Amino acid sequence: MAYLKAIELNIIMWIQSFATPSLDVIWQCITMMGEETWMVLVFSYIYWCYRKDMALFLSFSLFSGLAVNSVLKNMFHLARPMGEPGVRVLRAETATGYSFPSGHSQMGAAAFSSLYFWWKKKKLLFLAIVASLLIAYSRLYLGVHYPKDVITGLLLGWGVSFLCYYGFTHVHRRYLLFLVVGGIAVLGMLLFPGKTAYQSAGLFIGFFLGSWIEDRFIVFQPYQGSKLRRIYRWILGVCGILAIRLAIDLFVPSPLVWLTGYGFLAFYIYALYPLIFTKLRL
Repeated sequence: MAYLKAIELNIIMWIQSFATPSLDVIWQCITMMGEETWMVLVFSYIYWCYRKDMALFLSFSLFSGLAVNSVLKNMFHLARPMGEPGVRVLRAETATGYSFPSGHSQMGAAAFSSLYFWWKKKKLLFLAIVASLLIAYSRLYLGVHYPKDVITGLLLGWGVSFLCYYGFTHVHRRYLLFLVVGGIAVLGMLLFPGKTAYQSAGLFIGFFLGSWIEDRFIVFQPYQGSKLRRIYRWILGVCGILAIRLAIDLFVPSPLVWLTGYGFLAFYIYALYPLIFTKLRL
């Protein structure tokens, strides 16, 4: 293991030997493609203003991937290269928790590959491969992951998104599928507890309850209204997301806050805000 670690550290330092101030900025921007901010913005627009079924699949894929990632991180407890001699670290605030597998690499691969699986366009396949590899490389350049972390993250991202697409398109009782996978996420949280495990379990619970309630009792039409009206609806909804995130941060961090806070956030996205903008005819 020590020999393998030495090889991986040499790879990281070789990559960082080409560093320049301009590349620092570029790779920090690229690594953001594996973060939740843009995914929440894009997926919430798709759900509220474009296609509910597509947004449900994308969410199912990402939440499943997040649950798998959190279980593996808490199972293996592998440290990051941060602090190792010769390794330069950038954007350290994105490197929380354990190292293996890379969450950015996995989430980026899952997001872009899910878009390809849904639309089945060759251009999207090319985008999915290139974007995934760039995000994975950025984690090495920034000195926050080992090569094995990003390789495993890529494989998991592509693999989990494919399995989710297959289940989403072949299982007729879709909400039963969400319930079963969400139950597995909760079980993973209980067996391998940690911040991301509580967050992912909360997201899955809120996602399942919110999407089920919306489908049974709200049934909004995302494509209703003018384009300007839909953008206005989306902007107001995003303000609500930001408010909930800020409210979660006001509490003392704890498993209960992570679980219920992220559960309510997902419930807001999939049921509460659709109910609000339906009643207000936004």
